[in-house]
Amino acid sequence: MLQVKVNTVDISDQISFPSLSVKQQLSSTVDTANFTVKKYGDKTFTPAYNDEVEIYDGAVKIFGGRIVEIKESTESLPNEKIYAVSCIDHSYEMDSILVARTYTSETIGDIIADLIADFTPVGSGFTSNNAVSTFVITKIVFNQIPISQCLRRLADIVKYEWYVDEEKDIHFFPKFTTTAPFNMVDGKYMIKSYERGIDGSQLVNRVKVRGGLYDGATFSDTITVKGSATTSFKLPYKFSNLTISVNGTPKVVGVDFVDDFTTKDVLYNYTDQSFHFENALTDGDAILYSGNPKIPVLAIAEDGESISLYGAKEKLIKDTSLISNVTARKRASAELYVYADSVIDASFSTYESGLRAGQIIVTPEGDSMFIKSVVFASLTPFEFRYNISLISTQKYELIDLLRKIIAPENESIDENEVSEQIYTTQEEMNIVEEIDFVTPLATEDIITFSEDIQLNPFDPADIRWVYGFYFPSSISDVKRMARFDRGAKFM
Repeated sequence: MLQVKVNTVDISDQISFPSLSVKQQLSSTVDTANFTVKKYGDKTFTPAYNDEVEIYDGAVKIFGGRIVEIKESTESLPNEKIYAVSCIDHSYEMDSILVARTYTSETIGDIIADLIADFTPVGSGFTSNNAVSTFVITKIVFNQIPISQCLRRLADIVKYEWYVDEEKDIHFFPKFTTTAPFNMVDGKYMIKSYERGIDGSQLVNRVKVRGGLYDGATFSDTITVKGSATTSFKLPYKFSNLTISVNGTPKVVGVDFVDDFTTKDVLYNYTDQSFHFENALTDGDAILYSGNPKIPVLAIAEDGESISLYGAKEKLIKDTSLISNVTARKRASAELYVYADSVIDASFSTYESGLRAGQIIVTPEGDSMFIKSVVFASLTPFEFRYNISLISTQKYELIDLLRKIIAPENESIDENEVSEQIYTTQEEMNIVEEIDFVTPLATEDIITFSEDIQLNPFDPADIRWVYGFYFPSSISDVKRMARFDRGAKFM
């Protein structure tokens, strides 16, 4: 029986099963799932963005991921809803945090374990139990890229495949080594659904890989100063770990345009392959320099049998992230394996479960084909039909190469770049205001006041009348303001 769970709750009774489909693909693209949910009567489930989804084919979980898109429509009644739901596998959640880290002389298995431990969301439950590789990476820099791109770069180096399973565990394994539980020669497929094509246009039998620069064995030499006017000197190579001494006295070497002569004796310009002093040296001074010259990575691999059969067909790969001849030779050999013969693709449908993207299955013609994708299409609540896309190993690698050309991931990275981490936060603040209403109280008080009236103590003949506004300064002041509206007259 088919089963759909959202946040661990079984909602299978609300699923329109003809709409249920799951597409399993290789690591270059994520797995997806789509289904329709009906909400009516006592069916109250409503899907929401980021809900966790699990889909089972019987007892086997075939999909685990998150809801990323919902389209809502209304049925005949206002309270009847239909939700078209789209989901993406756990790689969507895994890529939430960008990686900024450099690894030196570590195995791929240890690198993946560290990525999962430090750059997946806290408490998300991702593991790397099935990511085992003892191949040692000399040096690799991840600068603000998601984990899926980190895994893809690691896989490209050793020609591995990877995916995140339904339980959030990372699988990292050699390509073309996982076999299907049955083959087409067993007859477990719909005969009329089988189609097959052959393409030899991309054949390559000699591969040249041009990488970046690696540190060679220590090289030392002496420059004898001629004259007394030169401050700058040219080196035969670009060096790492450069040391310089003059007449046996070691000098402090700095980086040109970064350091200055206040703290350094010599400034080294890596790009120009030169170094210079602040002041000119003396004629005959001996400058001893030593370091590891940077040597270009170049590896070539060819298939003699293919060259004899088809003639030489060459291919050049440029990948500056390869800074080891060992890694470059491995890359060249892997590319040669991919393109030394013609490519085949095919497709078919079956009712037999158990197939997964990345497995190898044998066709009726006896060809070992790579399962590129598996689409689970529900026929009834109890049965899937499986539509299978097959591809030869060569054509799969061609598609992968075109993907890199369209969206290159090995761009030049500055190892010395400093990542500035700026964090913002958005929070809600609740403010509670309390207002106390005081009931007015009635009160009765007795107010006592008195009035002091003083009569004019002067005889009218003693009063001196003043023209203009005047207010007596005291009770004994004899001056008073004349009031013409009351009979006062000028004499």
